[in-house]
Amino acid sequence: MGLLNQQPESNPQIGGYIGYFGLNGWWLSTFTASEREYIEDTFRPLGTEPGQGILAEGKIASTSFTAGSLLGNLAGWFKKRPEDLDLGIRIVTKTEECALADEDILSLHFAYQERIQLNYRWRKENGGALDAAISACQQQIAISPRAADAFRSEYPGQALPMHTGYEQLAIVLEKQGRLDEALTLCREAMARRWAGTWEDRIARATRRVRKKSR
Repeated sequence: MGLLNQQPESNPQIGGYIGYFGLNGWWLSTFTASEREYIEDTFRPLGTEPGQGILAEGKIASTSFTAGSLLGNLAGWFKKRPEDLDLGIRIVTKTEECALADEDILSLHFAYQERIQLNYRWRKENGGALDAAISACQQQIAISPRAADAFRSEYPGQALPMHTGYEQLAIVLEKQGRLDEALTLCREAMARRWAGTWEDRIARATRRVRKKSR
């Protein structure tokens, strides 16, 4: 566990998870007061009630979260509205920073997943979001061997989950007519044993390639 996951000295003004992980400076400098209030109101993990702020209020004695997994979870609450994209991206950026500093490969994997989903969902409303989603897919794919090892270590005996980076990039490549690249990508994902409908995707792309070559 890296330094970012050690409990810092308590802060009389900022508590909760933000204080626990020593994210006070980031919290205050990255968001305005109104944004912080909105984030607190939006973050409602299981078991919390409206008005029960735990993100930057109260005292956290211990948690199973790492800094990266906490922020990755937080980012997931900002996918519902296109105007929340910027907030979500600011949170994801810090997620990646914490995960890299702590060598927390699973949190990094999920941070890239959040970046993909945030950008791809609002690609029509935000210029550059599609390119950002593609870049995040490529980043998640680049760490996929390490992520697979981390999943197997954390969840021994279980199959690997779906891989958003492989799947979303395959969809983009198919839509762009880059079928050979999509085929290569799907075969790679299947060979690395990530869950997904790879056989169906490969069969569909192969049929389109044959039809196109006639």
